[in-house]
Amino acid sequence: MEEHLEMSFFKLLTNNNDTFLLFVCYRPQWQGSAPIQFIHANLDSLLLQHSCKHLINVGDLNQHLVARPFQELLTDYGLTNHVTFPTHISGSSLDPVISDLPEKAITCGPLGMVGSSDHSAILTTIRTSVERDVPVPRTNWLWAQGDWDSLIGELDSMEWTLLLHSDVDSQVDIFNYVLLSLQRKFISSQEYKTKPRDQSWFGFQCRTAADAKSRAWTRVLPSPLRKVKKQLLLLDPKKALGPDNISPHVLKRCAAQLAPPLNIIFNNCLSSCKWPTQWKEARVVAVHKKNSKSDPKNYRPISLLTIVGKVMESLMASKITSFLDAHHLLNTKQFGFRKGKSAADLLFQSAAWNHSLDRGLDTFVVALDIAVAFDRVWHQGIIAKLRSLGVCSDLLNLVQDYLSCRTLRMVVNGHTSNQFPIMASVPQDSILGPLLWNVYSYFNNILQLIPEAKAFADNCALSFSCDRSERKDTVYHINQALENIVSWSNHARKVAKNAAWRLNCVRRVSHLLDAKGVEVLYKAHVRSVMEYSPLAWSSCPLSYLATLDRVQARAHQLMQLKAAPHQPASFQPLQERREVAGLCMMHKAHILHTRHLVTLQLPSPPPATRSTRAPPFRQQQVDVPYSRTEHHLRSFLPRYGRLWNTLVRNTDIGHSDSLQAFKREVNRWVETARGYNHN
Repeated sequence: MEEHLEMSFFKLLTNNNDTFLLFVCYRPQWQGSAPIQFIHANLDSLLLQHSCKHLINVGDLNQHLVARPFQELLTDYGLTNHVTFPTHISGSSLDPVISDLPEKAITCGPLGMVGSSDHSAILTTIRTSVERDVPVPRTNWLWAQGDWDSLIGELDSMEWTLLLHSDVDSQVDIFNYVLLSLQRKFISSQEYKTKPRDQSWFGFQCRTAADAKSRAWTRVLPSPLRKVKKQLLLLDPKKALGPDNISPHVLKRCAAQLAPPLNIIFNNCLSSCKWPTQWKEARVVAVHKKNSKSDPKNYRPISLLTIVGKVMESLMASKITSFLDAHHLLNTKQFGFRKGKSAADLLFQSAAWNHSLDRGLDTFVVALDIAVAFDRVWHQGIIAKLRSLGVCSDLLNLVQDYLSCRTLRMVVNGHTSNQFPIMASVPQDSILGPLLWNVYSYFNNILQLIPEAKAFADNCALSFSCDRSERKDTVYHINQALENIVSWSNHARKVAKNAAWRLNCVRRVSHLLDAKGVEVLYKAHVRSVMEYSPLAWSSCPLSYLATLDRVQARAHQLMQLKAAPHQPASFQPLQERREVAGLCMMHKAHILHTRHLVTLQLPSPPPATRSTRAPPFRQQQVDVPYSRTEHHLRSFLPRYGRLWNTLVRNTDIGHSDSLQAFKREVNRWVETARGYNHN
């Protein structure tokens, strides 16, 4: 550390073996941003060198004079300044308490002036103890050690037609009893207690890889049986158990043997128009999100349904979806819960806003969001909508019974609440729920009546443009609305801070990992946050995107510390990845002609008036819109339209009919042609 920097560093140990790096810093006004830059450049190294999990910084930083470097430090490291009150006699806040701990863990308060000092003393209380839940006994099934041949043999010898001869509720009871009995007989298990921080899906011996692909069918099955078996083979064995405790492991491994009895039950459900009572109960588990565990608002309720019931839902959803798609009954401007559509596709529709603004027009945008929308769906309204769309007979009656008399129970630490009725809503975590929402959606009428309206699930956006002279009295309010729409600085900073906080978690466990482990965790849990629908907001200034690059630079430095000398560490630059994603979107719109991306299709340039060297590729080029403003120049169509033209002029990559093949080739082209540095 340079001599003129005034800092002291301490390593604090707590009685629960947590380690803190406490550093006290005084930054005189004449020093500029040098102290902040030193902290920024060396913080990760200090934390790793001294094996500190968390950090706390206190002192007089006069941060109002170096606001931008100070804000970048907080953003890039996922830190929070817990002092929100004046600390100086002038009324300014000059003495921050910075930490990567949760906001609830630190409380700061002023103590008043001390002696002749013009600064107020600050009392900081730090809670280092962790709230722990009571261990819960659980049963872990050792699926790899199961006697599957004997289990399958028993199922092969079952006379299901004799056993399943009563009403559908009794059939489900018998099926569950038989299957659970055989599971206990042929599958070994171990009893253990969960650790306080274990996730609900974590078992005694978590599976390290997905199950092997199912064997080829050994016999020809009738079409309904084939569909049932196919759905069983598609089950994810990692899914949590529903209220009936039937495991997806057993359903998937014994798909050929369980398809016939389930086919009997499913056919009985359809013919009797009755949904089994056991399949109507939901087991609700509260998953902690953040902050205090004593506040119910900090939990996300996860609804667990029976796996067998969801298999039946898949078959019904497939049938209803095929009917609705064949007759074009679902609005194409609904992008939620639709195959081949995503939130990013909806956000690209905002390209029209940029064009309007570029022409000097005012743009009005109204965003609609229905509070707890899925919990307010009226069951009779769903049935009426389905009937009006042509769904009728036994299938409609079965859906009506599926929605009626549903219940839920809350499960906390192995304790189950009383049963509560569900009077409205579509079932959470169900297969049919999202489809029924799209059918019933409040936005359907809006989407049909207003061409400018587009929706994603329970969010809807309406936009239209008009000449400014027509609405002079609302210019001020329009400008405020437009500023909120086009300004992404706060969004980019929020994304970077969230990613930095996750990277802090990776750093804390990095002593257990090699370079590859750090890389995998970074790509899965940090970079994914920074790449959620980035093309929709990548038109923000490069200075804002640079905050994301600095987070990746920290990850690169962390990986270098773990890499062997002969294994240089590198990451693909985020801007390179955004350009690959943008070119893939252009390829989908112009070559694959994806229907819902029609608004991204730019016109082809006029035919060449004279012979040129590259006429074969001219028909693949696009006519890039002219930009009058810098913001419009950075937006999706002008930016990636120009990049697309460069690609098709210099290569034949654009001819590919496969998106995956195009993506592989364009990755190579972007890296070489654009000259990105992967360090």
